[in-house]
Amino acid sequence: MAFSIVGVLSVLLEALRPVLPLLIAILAVDLALLGWLLRQRQRWQVGRAVRVAAALGGLVFLISLLVLPGFTRAGFSNLHGLLDYGILLLASLGFGITGGLLCYPLAQAASRSPA
Repeated sequence: MAFSIVGVLSVLLEALRPVLPLLIAILAVDLALLGWLLRQRQRWQVGRAVRVAAALGGLVFLISLLVLPGFTRAGFSNLHGLLDYGILLLASLGFGITGGLLCYPLAQAASRSPA
C-alpha cells in the first residue's frame, strides 16, 4: 500500500474498529456532561479541574509510553532509532493530551462548588 492519507486512515479505522462503539459511547457521555456543565459556568472551579485533568493526562501519557510498543506486537528492543522513539513519544503525548481533555468535564463536575 502506498503511503497516502487514505491508506493511513484506513489502517487506523481497522485498528480502532474493535473499540469504536466504546469510544463513541465515551465521547457521547463526555459531550453530554460538558453541555450540562456549560450551563452552570458560575460554579466552576477551573484551577482544580485543570490540575486533576493534567494529572490524569500525565498518567495516560506514562501508561501509553509503556503499552504502545506492545500494541503493535513489538517491544522496546525493536525501537532502533530516533524516529522510532520520537514517534512513540509523540503518539503517547497525543494520547495524554486526549486523555486529559476527555477527563476535564468529569473533573470539573467532581470539583464544582456546592450551590
